[in-house]
Amino acid sequence: MIISVGAHRPNGYAPVVRDLGTAGDAFELNVSCPNLDRDGTDIGSDPDAIEAAVAAVRLETDKPLIVKLPVLASSIAECAQAAQAAGADAVCVANSIPALPLEAYTRAPAIGNVIGGLSGPSIRPIVLRLVWLAARSVDIPVIACGGIETADDALDYFSVGASAVQVGTASFARPFAMVEIVRTLQQCCTDDRVTGIRDLIDLWRAQ
Repeated sequence: MIISVGAHRPNGYAPVVRDLGTAGDAFELNVSCPNLDRDGTDIGSDPDAIEAAVAAVRLETDKPLIVKLPVLASSIAECAQAAQAAGADAVCVANSIPALPLEAYTRAPAIGNVIGGLSGPSIRPIVLRLVWLAARSVDIPVIACGGIETADDALDYFSVGASAVQVGTASFARPFAMVEIVRTLQQCCTDDRVTGIRDLIDLWRAQ
């Protein structure tokens, strides 16, 4: 079980992890939260804030730490490197994209919070680029997250350097989406007589 932890200041993550104690098997630090110490700037867009948050949490636990990075960062590579330098075991790229949907006739905000997170297949090409950049910049695993609906979508992310993927939006419409994706990936490996996804990608590139 991976527990997602959010906070509104870089020093807010460590107390939560401390209070959780032995709960869970790993922690995912959602650093896409607005930093109230910096006029609402995302913690995850500031490498120094990421490093401070992760370093503080690292002192509280020896469990695996995943840092979930935002899309809107000036340099996803620098943010990933900051997480790695502070002791993260992996980074997740990326969170949803802040968006403002409007009602068709009133032009009023369509959701009560005004700003929401855009997710699903529309953001996949954007996140693919970020995963590619992050994977080239760090030695720790990059977990890809953004618009994965099929095994082909997952393979796209693996081909640009992801070590694993998360499936979110697709699961709301199809609760068994992840199971379908895993089974299809297994079948692809069986059909091409390879033992793993990396071997599968290497085989395709060699053709």
